[in-house]
Amino acid sequence: MTDREIVLQMGEELNCAVRIKTHDEERAALDEGITARCDEDGSIAELHFFGFGIKTLPDSVARLTGLRYLMFHKTGISEIPKWILEFTALELLAFSSTPVPEVPEWLRTTKKNDMPNLKRVEARNSGRILYGDFEYVIKVNDKDDDKAEILGYFGNDEYVTVPASIDGVPVTRVSHTLLSAAFSGRSAVKSVTYSEGIQKIRASFWDCERLESINIPASATEVETAIDYCPLLMGVNVHKDNPNYTGIDGVLFSKDKTKLLFFPYAKSDTGHYAIPEGVTEIHHSALEDCLFTSISVPVSMTEIGFGAFSNCRTLENITLHDGVTEIGWDAFKGCRALESIHIPASVTKIELHMGVFDGCYSLRWITVDENNAEYASHEGALYNKDKTKLLYASRCLPSHGYPESLTEITRDAYRVYKNMVELVGIPAGVTKIHPEAFCKCEILKNITVEEGNPVYSSADGVLFNKDKTELVCFPQGKTGNYILPDSVTTIGTAAFMHCSKLKKVITLDQFREHGADCDDSSINLILPKSVTVIEPRAFAFCGWLETLELPDSVTTLQYESFWECQALEAFTLPDSVTEIADNAFMFSEYIEEESWERVLKINPNAWIRGGKNVIEIHL
Repeated sequence: MTDREIVLQMGEELNCAVRIKTHDEERAALDEGITARCDEDGSIAELHFFGFGIKTLPDSVARLTGLRYLMFHKTGISEIPKWILEFTALELLAFSSTPVPEVPEWLRTTKKNDMPNLKRVEARNSGRILYGDFEYVIKVNDKDDDKAEILGYFGNDEYVTVPASIDGVPVTRVSHTLLSAAFSGRSAVKSVTYSEGIQKIRASFWDCERLESINIPASATEVETAIDYCPLLMGVNVHKDNPNYTGIDGVLFSKDKTKLLFFPYAKSDTGHYAIPEGVTEIHHSALEDCLFTSISVPVSMTEIGFGAFSNCRTLENITLHDGVTEIGWDAFKGCRALESIHIPASVTKIELHMGVFDGCYSLRWITVDENNAEYASHEGALYNKDKTKLLYASRCLPSHGYPESLTEITRDAYRVYKNMVELVGIPAGVTKIHPEAFCKCEILKNITVEEGNPVYSSADGVLFNKDKTELVCFPQGKTGNYILPDSVTTIGTAAFMHCSKLKKVITLDQFREHGADCDDSSINLILPKSVTVIEPRAFAFCGWLETLELPDSVTTLQYESFWECQALEAFTLPDSVTEIADNAFMFSEYIEEESWERVLKINPNAWIRGGKNVIEIHL
């Protein structure tokens, strides 16, 4: 069968018109149907599919082995078949106004070896075009001049030069997006050089295990790189004529050397690093993952930026001089070897609620300059100035105790004590405890309250309000069957939040009738009929909660009360429930339609943005 006959057969299969042109004809393509163009030898070189009625690509297309151009416009084709890889002569593949959203990953990564002649792939719905080894989009600036923005590199060269123009279009930007990550995963790449003319570099280098150098041109006006797991990277080098940036021994700075922008991982195995005098700001993640054991910050420094020293796992000592005013998000996150830190008098803001010391499992001692106007320390723990609020509890705190002035335990006080604290004692003077203060303490087994406390009490290691009408916090390290006292009417905000051992919540009647299996690694909560209210996030993130049976005394399920309980298999909703707040079962949506009727009448948004595993509800 000739190529012409194959195309005519396609038209019959798709029930559409066919137009076949000779190599020198200029007639327009069909508005609906298939248009083909022949080479001089009669073989089909170009094939165009037009019209939303075309929803599949006939397998017979694969028999056109000499095909060089394959295009789809306003079709219903939603997927590019992988047998297109058989077109070894193909030079152009283009999709426009079709359901195909973008160039598929398998085509990006396999085309060079399997389709050696392919120069260009276009998915014009998203504007993405694959040309050679680069994926790009066309941007239009204020002067209506077309400019190209490179989104990704998919080749296997060791030494890569990012071109100043691509397919005849000037390149001004190289960017990373959620779907295209520039050089990420390019394990063969050793060096990347940006050509002169490129202005904005926002490229990611994730998992480039052989990358050794990045070279920035004089034309670069914006450099924002995301670099992670590039273990051999020794330097970011900048052209000497660049007016905005400079490289000093491979370390990237702003031109005036006031901002430290990036320090290469492979250069950091030197023990100590003294940040140069004159630097006033550390850019976010600038020293992330570095191997230094100690770092000193200059007097000129005013701000420790977002993630500045995050995941510096070998960092044992950091020296902050007076002059630093702010310690930002995740600044020391993951510095697991850090044992102590001194806060100078100049510091006015520490982003504790954003994980400044998350993962600092060795941090035993925090000291604060006595002249600091915002913060103070006591026995290695961090407080506000008058020591009425515990902001961060050092590892020594359980044995050293609290100051008599303490009245409040804040949300982040025990944030990093995942596997460290089994017992917490609440002094008589503490009258306010944040509901989430202990929700990350996975092995906490007992909370005690000093006699005379006017707000809180404890029983069997569980924290209650004074008259035991509200369960305030259940220690996550407790196991076994726990019967809630019948004085309790409210399960408080975040009372069981992140309680990974919790498997069942059942009624006291159910427990008395059938019992409940429980081992040393799990918790079953047994509820009496005194309980009426489940407060916000009371059981949020209880990822192993399988069974939920509420007593017929419960009337109210508040906001996000069972948020992300994705193992939930059975849920009994008693007739007594009259109020279900928005997102009460967020990420727990897949419930049979017929079981929803009364629940949705109470609140249609109870399962908004839900999840996937709830199997049945008993009403």
